[in-house]
Amino acid sequence: MIDASAIVRFACFECREIFDVDLIAIAHIRGRAFSLIDASARCKRSRCRGAGHFIGCRQPDERFQLLLNGPGFDLTPAWLAALRPVDVDKPGRDDPPPRPPAAIAAAG
Repeated sequence: MIDASAIVRFACFECREIFDVDLIAIAHIRGRAFSLIDASARCKRSRCRGAGHFIGCRQPDERFQLLLNGPGFDLTPAWLAALRPVDVDKPGRDDPPPRPPAAIAAAG
C-alpha cells in the first residue's frame, strides 16, 4: 500500500467517522509485511468505541472500498458506498507535521 501510494482511512461503522491512517507508522511498528486487509479496529472517539474497517482507494476522486479479501463490496454500508477522499478530506487542512518513527515507538 505504501509503495502504491494508496489512500487509506479507517471508517467507524457506529459513529460514521472517518480517520486518517499513517501507513508509515504502522509499517514501522508492525513491519512492512503487516496488512490492513481484513483488519478491523475500535473507533478512536472516546464516546463511541464502536468497530469499523479500513477503507482505501488509489486516487482522491475514486470511491473508497472496504479492504476485505473477497467479495466485500456488498458489505459496504450505504453511507460509505459513495464517499471519496475528496468528499471527506478538508481542503487546506493544517495537519501537524508527522512525528518521526522513533517518537511513535517511544510513545507506544
